[in-house]
Amino acid sequence: MGNLYSKVPPIPSISDSTLIVDEIETAMQEADEVKIAVGYVSVAGLIQLDKLVRSNKINHIDLVIGMYKVEGIPESIYNKITEVNT
Repeated sequence: MGNLYSKVPPIPSISDSTLIVDEIETAMQEADEVKIAVGYVSVAGLIQLDKLVRSNKINHIDLVIGMYKVEGIPESIYNKITEVNT
């Protein structure tokens, strides 16, 4: 498959690179179920994921979010996760 890249700073723009977001969006167009495991999330990322789930009529999604044990999960993230889950 090769490497997937993010365009989130400080990662430099790499010409002819495959972006993670593009691969996820393409895969979700063909899926009816999605499983994702990540370290951290953002409110903007959760909003985008919710839009993709709705627009692609995904029947089931498992989202595993880690890395918050020491610092605790920010209230804004917790609230958005709860909102998206319903």
